[in-house]
Amino acid sequence: MVLSKTADLVGLAASVTYDPATLTASLQPSAPLLPNTTYRVAMSGRITDLDGNPLPWTWWTFHTGPGGPTGVPRLPAH
Repeated sequence: MVLSKTADLVGLAASVTYDPATLTASLQPSAPLLPNTTYRVAMSGRITDLDGNPLPWTWWTFHTGPGGPTGVPRLPAH
């Protein structure tokens, strides 16, 4: 997973954890996100399904509010 601001698409430091019990990946930025900023999270083709097939690149955006985010966006595995 790659986190970046949509203004420049430069990757930001973050860690990813995966919980196999819930099939959930979580992205934790290393620094607080800026308020009133649009970010993009992209998942690379190096991620595989349970059969080892690579998943296609996918991405989505989110926007922080005036005081920064109040929660962490999560995308459950399918």
